[in-house]
Amino acid sequence: MIKCEKILAATLLLILFLGGCTPANNVSQNEATDRLEKLVAAETPKVQSPVENPALAASDSNNSAAMQPEAIVREYLGLLQNDRAAEAEKHLSKVSALNFRQAGMTLQSPGSEAAKYEILKPKFATNQQRIAMVDCKITDVVDGEVQTSDISWIMKRDEEYWRITGMAMVVDESGKRRLMSFEN
Repeated sequence: MIKCEKILAATLLLILFLGGCTPANNVSQNEATDRLEKLVAAETPKVQSPVENPALAASDSNNSAAMQPEAIVREYLGLLQNDRAAEAEKHLSKVSALNFRQAGMTLQSPGSEAAKYEILKPKFATNQQRIAMVDCKITDVVDGEVQTSDISWIMKRDEEYWRITGMAMVVDESGKRRLMSFEN
């Protein structure tokens, strides 16, 4: 049964991200998100963040073609955290970057300059490793209180390298994560 759910979730991901479609009426956003989470709910080791080692972000940018998904997320967050949104945009898919520009939106860091990021290894949707999710725990101080939040970066491998195409995070009191595609 679990194998069937994984196949169904992988198919849903492929339709959502490669086909540019929305889920069918009989599959709610919550169901799609739940299936995605079940598909990639494996424990993964920690990857050091640019805040913990800024040299990582600088060295990674020189070898973008060979970068793995977690390295792309690490560099993307490091660039945003250092107010270098124009450079960070290169890590978005072409469609995502175009959508942000057309909507007049700017990229911003999901945390303050002092935020700490714990970036995990990618979880791949299929064995072809063309779609991945990279989980990230953000720890920051807001109004004197330490707060943590979790974002999962959705990525797609294009002809050049891994690109960010969306994110999943909790956006309301329900506790359910919502998938936000930057391409639709």
